[in-house]
Amino acid sequence: MTFRPERFAEIAAERRLGLGHPVAFRRLTGSTNADAPEGAPVGAPHGALYVAGAQTAGRGRRGN
Repeated sequence: MTFRPERFAEIAAERRLGLGHPVAFRRLTGSTNADAPEGAPVGAPHGALYVAGAQTAGRGRRGN
């Protein structure tokens, strides 16, 4: 299954989720944990979501 940012935005709006807006999607990134702090200084609001198809330096969960 492929992540579709536009579909996620529709679902988040329908369910009135307080997160996931805006969605910043990259096909490839070093780490979404590194991408997120970069958004704050340029005005990313609370609840912004950072998603990637693949990470080259991501930690994952539980060290994976």
